[in-house]
Amino acid sequence: MLFLDGVFGPGIFHNVSFGAAVPAGTSEEAVRTAIAALTSRHDGLLSRSVGSSPFLQAVSRETVEPVSRGLSGNSLEAEFDRLRSDLHNIPLAPSRARFDIIKNDAGDPLQVLGTVDHLVADGYSGGLLGNDLSALLAGRPTESTGSFPEIALARAVGDREAAAEIAHWRRAAAGTRPLAGIVRRAGPRAAWVRAQVDREVPGGEAHRRLRELVQACRATPFAVLAAVTAVAVWRRSGRSAFLLHTPVSTRRDAVERATAGNFVMDRPIPCRIDPGEPLSALVGRVQAAVWRAARYARLSVPELLCAVPEYGAALLEDGADYLQLHVDVQSADATGVLSSPGGSTGVRTLGPFAPAHDLTVTTLRFRFSESRLFTRVFSGGSPDGIRDAEELCADALAVFDAIAQPGDTARELADRLDRAEVPNPV
Repeated sequence: MLFLDGVFGPGIFHNVSFGAAVPAGTSEEAVRTAIAALTSRHDGLLSRSVGSSPFLQAVSRETVEPVSRGLSGNSLEAEFDRLRSDLHNIPLAPSRARFDIIKNDAGDPLQVLGTVDHLVADGYSGGLLGNDLSALLAGRPTESTGSFPEIALARAVGDREAAAEIAHWRRAAAGTRPLAGIVRRAGPRAAWVRAQVDREVPGGEAHRRLRELVQACRATPFAVLAAVTAVAVWRRSGRSAFLLHTPVSTRRDAVERATAGNFVMDRPIPCRIDPGEPLSALVGRVQAAVWRAARYARLSVPELLCAVPEYGAALLEDGADYLQLHVDVQSADATGVLSSPGGSTGVRTLGPFAPAHDLTVTTLRFRFSESRLFTRVFSGGSPDGIRDAEELCADALAVFDAIAQPGDTARELADRLDRAEVPNPV
């Protein structure tokens, strides 16, 4: 995933955070020793790209120096939450990990907050690192972890596997063209920013309708929302053959399940819109594409970009709009996580956006629960790009709401929205 840092620029993904309580009577020196032991056990926390190569990584044995801080007049819980929120989107470079030791007024350490660049740690890693650090602080035995060479050996790809994945994606992506014009490109690139907006719709109606569509289409929630988003993109842009993108988790081996790192591979989702075709058919094709993406996932992103011209163009061609999709379904009480806070917010500017070339990034996250629908829209591009990204999210939800039955066609859904006077910027 470090390759994407070179394409998208620093800070493009939110950081992964975890916490560990410090046992009473533990000195700050002992806490620092435990943190040093943690970083030495997980090579991923110290991994680096080698020069400008998209293929080579190495492990730097530099020391990650923890930061000590007081409570600033807050309770421990309030200070921990404030600090975690402040560090959620900051670029972590050159070091990919940061540790903050929160102390009381007497100088006794109470809690450790770990913040790790998402490029070297996936969501699974947060729990793994938190448990590992807690064991080190308490002096309990720790589980074995995999080293960088062991991980590399476990993930080695044979010629036959590589050829099979390349052949699959050349077939799947054939005829697609990069998305362009989805978000505006106003102003100089030096003024581009990373921006985000969260929205919440209380109630479980969206969750109920999603469940009905999942059952009717015999598909996953992701396949349904990807098809809905594809129809919204087609209605806005007129494009009928393009690629969406989504992460695919590939923790297959025991050594990976015990090791902090980012074992997620970005993969394209081919979308082909036939205006007269039932939505259920598009959902089925998307689901098959996602299943095949997970089945064949072996090669790194740069290897696929080099081997599959259409995929390479979708990410590396000047003027391209990269659109990534996330879909989660939660129980009603699983809403208190940092990546999905309660309530709606206005647009928040997270910092500068500095991609390697003329590329915008839009991420749409849909999180359904029995108590609410939460959406998070991210935009990397011109300051006005977040408005276009949010409009696209609203369009996707409008398509979702307009579905009367799985047999509805893309043309019928678009006509229904036109009659309802849902704006179409084309």
